Amino acid sequence: MQAEFVSLSFQGDDALVAINLIGGSPCENRACDAPNLIVLHKRSGKKVAIAPESCAPAEPSVVAAGHSAADSERSGNVLGSSCADALTYRLGLGKAGNLAGFNDVYLRFFVEVEPGEGSDASRTESADQAPAALAESADQAPAASAGSSEPVPVTRGSHSGRKVAEAVVADHSNEFFFTKDEGELCLKIHRTWRKYDDTEEKRCRIRRRLYPLMRHLPLNKKKVMFESFSKRTYSDNPKAIYEELVARDLGYECVWALTNEKTDVGPEGKTVRYGSLEYWYHVATAKYLVSNYNQYRIVKRRGQIMVNTMHGVPLKHMGLSVAKKDTTKASMRRLFDSWDYFVTPCDFLSDILRSDHFGFKGQFIQAGYPRNDVLLRECNDPDRVAKVRANLGVPAGKKVILWAPTWRTKKRFDLKLDLAAMKEALSDEYVLVLRSHYLESQFVPEDIYDDFVLNGHAYENVNEMLYAADVLITDYSSIMFDYSLLCRPMIIFAWDYDKYMGKSRGIYFDIRAEYPGLMAETTDLVIDRLAHQDEVMEEVTRFHDRFNQYDQGDAAAKVVDALWDKREQG
Repeated sequence: MQAEFVSLSFQGDDALVAINLIGGSPCENRACDAPNLIVLHKRSGKKVAIAPESCAPAEPSVVAAGHSAADSERSGNVLGSSCADALTYRLGLGKAGNLAGFNDVYLRFFVEVEPGEGSDASRTESADQAPAALAESADQAPAASAGSSEPVPVTRGSHSGRKVAEAVVADHSNEFFFTKDEGELCLKIHRTWRKYDDTEEKRCRIRRRLYPLMRHLPLNKKKVMFESFSKRTYSDNPKAIYEELVARDLGYECVWALTNEKTDVGPEGKTVRYGSLEYWYHVATAKYLVSNYNQYRIVKRRGQIMVNTMHGVPLKHMGLSVAKKDTTKASMRRLFDSWDYFVTPCDFLSDILRSDHFGFKGQFIQAGYPRNDVLLRECNDPDRVAKVRANLGVPAGKKVILWAPTWRTKKRFDLKLDLAAMKEALSDEYVLVLRSHYLESQFVPEDIYDDFVLNGHAYENVNEMLYAADVLITDYSSIMFDYSLLCRPMIIFAWDYDKYMGKSRGIYFDIRAEYPGLMAETTDLVIDRLAHQDEVMEEVTRFHDRFNQYDQGDAAAKVVDALWDKREQG
């Protein structure tokens, strides 16, 4: 089957793409059996599956090559020919549209060779954050099975030229074009800025000159500002706290700072683009600032309350002990002195924060990590586990090994597990899902994926991946602390332990000395640990009891109680 581009039009915040299938099923059968359109970000593996709307060409006037949507409305130019058999797909480019989760990316278009299941509704495959449009919930329909045929790219067909059309929707430019060599349909999405903050120089001027003035504006005591992972995602502990706060309907204005402000955070919240004038206004006037990372550019004003939730229990040294420059240490001390509250899951972390590494002088909310509430609630729900595994492409009847190594080096991924040996020894019973650190995911070679090694980078809700896994393999990643909540087997693949610890900034405890039964320095030993999981579980139990003192599945509720609900009642 071949898929040829027919026409493109814009309708509000949507783009309607008409595609002609050559060698496909008859048109009269497509209403129920038509293939989905696959929109793929190839580098990360994130994709969205969209069902066709109709078997007719795109309706209103179609945009001509080299023209914007506004040009099309004025001139009536048309790109593409009418085709009674063309399938029309609706691409949601605006906020909460089916492509809202993509930002500053190139996307490619394919159609499924085999008929898509559940084609009466758009399906999204992925997950943390990530953005809601990328299937953060396990309620999404399953992805295509691992054994399905290769998707067919959408090509230009008989059309000449490369540029198709361009439109600005929700402060993002959406440019459709054909690739130079293959002639495949692509979409480039990138942010546009308003005139007053459309350059780095202007944004820097806003931060340095206007932001200090904004801090003299009235403080809004009913406003909460949320940020997660350097504003990249709507996720983690801040997300769980936000959802609990809005569920109680206490009347707070909730603002999320995101690099992609099209991200859907629900009707109760507002999104602003990081670095914009609006961002600095809300930072300056919000009473509460909640984040899971270090916000060095924010200057706390009198009356503000800063809450840090962190995003994991650290194994490696952090804070003042690893800072080399006096200017860096000064910035850290200013930031650490700004924190009023720290959410903590165990005394081990609290002791680190009180130590000279951080010198934290504020109050602890000993609640556990809010992001793990869902992990504890849903880990034993067989239906949810089955949905997540289906979305990951796990074949029925197979167990899941989640391989989640930490970040090590820039612009390289160190592949040290012998995947061929793992496959030979384990593939009858297991599949291995790889989820590397986000800084390394783009450097993972695509040819390692097959029916045994599955790509887990497109699934952004890591907690769902954790409870879908039967075993965790990691190295020095803090994900080990979250997974230990489930009391399931985990293996620390520390192939370079001595070298890593010798070159690293130091560690808070010697995991090899204290938990030797979890360690494996070779692939053969990893396989052996998997064969003797009872011995591994003895170590997991000790690990769990030490690092998960306060996690009971109600951490978000405890945080909201401490910060807002009790204040309202008082």
